[in-house]
Amino acid sequence: MKTLYAAAILATAFTFSSPVAGVDQANASDRKDRIQVCDWYRTKAQFASLRGNRDKSEFYWHLFRACMNDRID
Repeated sequence: MKTLYAAAILATAFTFSSPVAGVDQANASDRKDRIQVCDWYRTKAQFASLRGNRDKSEFYWHLFRACMNDRID
């Protein structure tokens, strides 16, 4: 009887956790793709900062943040 009860609890846990894990994995994939698309702005901002051009660096950081929030591509 204990084995049957444990199996029922285990099956219930996997049933309810599976859809949630799928949604998290899908969001992680979208986030990774978004980071790859927006990486160009981040790189430009870092190089401008290294060269001492603060205004240009801030401009590209602003574009990077906007890209990460799906406002631009």
